[in-house]
Amino acid sequence: MKRLKRHPDSRSIKWKISISLLVCSVLFISVFLVLLFFTDFFTIKKIIVSGVSHLDENYVKAISRVKRKQSIFTVNVRKVESNLTGDPWIEKARVSRSLPDGLKIQVFERSVCAVIDFQGVRFAVDRNGYVIEREKEREYEGFPVLKGIVSKMPATGAKISNKKARECLEIISALPQENKKFIKKVYFLAAKGVCFTIDVGFGSFELFYGKKEEIALKNEILAAVINDIKTNLRKIKYIDLRVPEAPVIKE
Repeated sequence: MKRLKRHPDSRSIKWKISISLLVCSVLFISVFLVLLFFTDFFTIKKIIVSGVSHLDENYVKAISRVKRKQSIFTVNVRKVESNLTGDPWIEKARVSRSLPDGLKIQVFERSVCAVIDFQGVRFAVDRNGYVIEREKEREYEGFPVLKGIVSKMPATGAKISNKKARECLEIISALPQENKKFIKKVYFLAAKGVCFTIDVGFGSFELFYGKKEEIALKNEILAAVINDIKTNLRKIKYIDLRVPEAPVIKE
């Protein structure tokens, strides 16, 4: 079988294409390096912050420690995220580059679940028992207050290790939002477990919640009782939900 001969110009065409691609690559890299090292084209000019609710955008920019005159390629993204999560309010942070001159910062703030009162000193904590900050001027007045449960002063930026307090927070976080606002005090009794003082607006009553078991059923019963109290203006002394299949209501 006769072998086909390659066209004499085919090698020349491939060679020219290769040379052209090489020249374009060199030019591209050269332009990129000039822009990177000899101009401010890739210098950070804008920092976009999202996800803030409690914190201020300018404060987030400040604690990120990002310098506006530095190149976006020299920013250590992981270090910036670490700087941000060093603030007790920030649970998680995501930092990304936005070519050619921007940086995006997305923060995920912690939410206050309750207040822990230790000998009159109050601390805002999240659902996991993380101490966000010390209360200054009763700014968390509407949140449930855990009183007489922890035995030592909570430390801001650390988790509460007290098991009873953690159990209380877990129960509180599982309650429907509309019922959390009625909780005035949370305490712990050896015989009854987790207890609440609840005030729906015309008199308070005690709730003996017990252990963090059958939470969904207990919360369903509690919601029904609160609704009945509000609708019929009933006054009761306590509700015992330790055995939710046989709740006790004392008037």
